[in-house]
Amino acid sequence: MAGSRGEFLLILCTTCDNAHGARKVAARCPRCGSSLTCSHKILKECNSATELQKLVMLRNMPEELRDGFHRMLEKKESAKIHKKIDDKRIWPKLARKCVNNKGEIDLQEFKNELMKNNQESNVNLVLEELSYQGFVLKSGAESWMLLE
Repeated sequence: MAGSRGEFLLILCTTCDNAHGARKVAARCPRCGSSLTCSHKILKECNSATELQKLVMLRNMPEELRDGFHRMLEKKESAKIHKKIDDKRIWPKLARKCVNNKGEIDLQEFKNELMKNNQESNVNLVLEELSYQGFVLKSGAESWMLLE
C-alpha cells in the first residue's frame, strides 16, 4: 500500500463481504467469525477513528445508496467547517463603546455594534455571558452597567 501507514485499517472479509475497522488486523471477522488470516483484504488505512467509522459505514451500505449518502456526509462536513462562530473576546470592548453618560450600556447601540462586527449571538445572551464573566451587572429589567 502506497503512502504513510495510518493508525486504523479498513478491512474486508472476503468470506462474508463485510467491512470492519481495526487498529491492527483482527483474528476473526466480527460478522461471520471466519479467520481473517487468509480471508481478508486491507482496503484502506486512515488516521482517525471518525474517518474509519464513515468508511466502514459506506462500504457496508448497499451500492445504490452510497453515492447519495457520501454526498450528504460531504455537505454536512462542509457546513460544519464554514459555520461562523462569534468571537467572544471582543464583546467587552464592544460593550465599552456603548456606555452612556449614566454608565449603562445602550442596548440598541450594543446590538448595532455586534452586527457591525459580524457577531450573530443575541444581544441578551451576550450580556448574560458578559455578566457571568464579571464585565457587566444587570441593574434593571432592561439595563446593564459596565463594571470597571
